Amino acid sequence: HLGSMKNKKNLLYLNLGLGIGCGIISNGRIYRGVNNKAGELGHTIVVPNGEQCSCGNRGCLETVASGWALDKIIKEKLLSGEKSEVLDLCNGNLEKLDDKIIFKAYTNGDKLINEVLDTANNYLCIGIANFINLFNPEIIVLGGKFAIFGDKFINKLKKDIKKYIMPVLYDEVKFITSSYNDNAASLGATTMVRDSYFYIDIIKKHLMYKKMQYSIGWKNLGGD
Repeated sequence: HLGSMKNKKNLLYLNLGLGIGCGIISNGRIYRGVNNKAGELGHTIVVPNGEQCSCGNRGCLETVASGWALDKIIKEKLLSGEKSEVLDLCNGNLEKLDDKIIFKAYTNGDKLINEVLDTANNYLCIGIANFINLFNPEIIVLGGKFAIFGDKFINKLKKDIKKYIMPVLYDEVKFITSSYNDNAASLGATTMVRDSYFYIDIIKKHLMYKKMQYSIGWKNLGGD
């Protein structure tokens, strides 16, 4: 692994961006699943029969807590007439709405933005808690918008998630913020390619060794 987590054997990397993804390290190796699709945290169901997701299901975590969902929810509330500092920060143009504006309104205590992010935070707690209960990691690394929204958002998540996790697992897990921010995905992809190359190389060497053992054994038995 990269960064301060290079010696950790069991961890989850959670990325809150336009979507919501999760990288899984289990016993020191990347867990990929059968079709390299493991870690689809954003497509776990948190709202039964909820809004339809791009994946085709309903009520996925991404429909209530991802970057695109937050943008959609905030704009819908503002267009319906609800008041927020965001309108002034955007100069009345919602096309200018971005993470920095949302963060500023959030830290300033804007009622609408705090309600939206607190609701999203609760759904994130449910989704992340399910993964913690399943994988029992020692570290949760929070990346993407987690870092952008800052300590207020992360501290609330740490506090509220406790009610959804088995007590013994909550006591063992630590939450940290990624030091790589927006570079994490590209670095992770590079590492996966590197690991895959060396893993395949190890398998090839192992097969060659077994073939050599078989050949030597066959000759010792008098084979051609």
